[in-house]
Amino acid sequence: MTRTEDIRIVSPDPECDRSAIIDLTGKTFGDSYFDWVERCEHGYLDNSPYDWQASRVAFVGDRLVGHFGVYDITQRIGCGTLRVAGIGAVACDAEFRKRGIVRAVAADSVAGLAGAGYEVSLLYGIRNFYHRFGYVTAWPDYRWTVSACDLPDQNAPATSTVSDYVALASLANAWNDGIPGTAIRPTYRDNPRTSHRGYQWQDASGAVSGYIVCHKSDDALLVTDAAGDPEAVLAACRAEASRQCCARVSFIAFPPASPYVRALQKRPYTLTAVAEPDGGPMIRSVSLASALRSLAGELASRLASVGYPAPVSLVLEDGREQALISFDPGAVGGESVRITSAGSAATRGVPETIDGAPVLYAGDSAARMLYGTHTVDALHADGLVTGTAAALQAARLFFPVCSPSLTAFDTM
Repeated sequence: MTRTEDIRIVSPDPECDRSAIIDLTGKTFGDSYFDWVERCEHGYLDNSPYDWQASRVAFVGDRLVGHFGVYDITQRIGCGTLRVAGIGAVACDAEFRKRGIVRAVAADSVAGLAGAGYEVSLLYGIRNFYHRFGYVTAWPDYRWTVSACDLPDQNAPATSTVSDYVALASLANAWNDGIPGTAIRPTYRDNPRTSHRGYQWQDASGAVSGYIVCHKSDDALLVTDAAGDPEAVLAACRAEASRQCCARVSFIAFPPASPYVRALQKRPYTLTAVAEPDGGPMIRSVSLASALRSLAGELASRLASVGYPAPVSLVLEDGREQALISFDPGAVGGESVRITSAGSAATRGVPETIDGAPVLYAGDSAARMLYGTHTVDALHADGLVTGTAAALQAARLFFPVCSPSLTAFDTM
């Protein structure tokens, strides 16, 4: 039996530990070990947003037996962004399972995320595990499906295979600007899912003006990324579905505000939104005050959009930290929202106000408010957030639902 004191947890070394990480995770994930190795070498580990300093590995003696991977991505929330520690490739050597190794590497890595500059964390997790580290369920797994015959059958663009995904970053950023949950590109500098193919097209000047990334599953074409004019994207999907003999086209993990979902919704479509009570997409606040500062412009825009006329403030608490949000529509210099730290978390429910500002005790669900995944009223009804009527009213103003989702291409 391995004792806790026999486990050594450190940041992985890119030169010394790379091969062992690929070997360990390859024996854990994927149908084929060699397909996994190719995926890691094709952009999932090499030449990727993998953070070698924030990730953790566990050793017993000289043997690497555990891994907790961190991927450095940035997600949009309206006109704001959040620096996200995306968690992936969490694995334990089969001979050392049920000995607390994954729990140890996870706890050590999560404890260091704030110091590494992250504001929130996101993972796609198994059930009944990650809640121990403060993660809560986020958005559903969206799948938007339409019959291929209902997509445009004329003016389909002539496509060629994508060879440079980094070159598509500016196009993706332009079409995803302001779409909640989407990532600032580039994330992966290549396409790590080698079975997924990218097809691009050009405008009259020869510049790339759109693309899709997709693969076939049974009789469906699964689209995991897209950019460009929505009607051209749908026409390209129909043409590719016809070429691959697919009767249906499904857009995987696209957020409801995506221009491609909006275009698809003009046709008969089916939405499958799988929301798990535990597991699946899960989020955690890491540095609450920093996250709110990154969203200050977005918070100001929300109150300005409803014409809120008076100053309002709120202290938000996540179980570890408290942050004061202050809105003043008449602020000099245009900074109508200011964020200041209000110290460490207090006993839940006490006090009701800090320096005159009502306190909303959100605990782990503070992450849901940052992302806009749930209504404040739903969280309150479930007992996940508590506060006075004034705190709840301020929270409704600052944190409306925005239904985010990270597109499948960018997941860890």
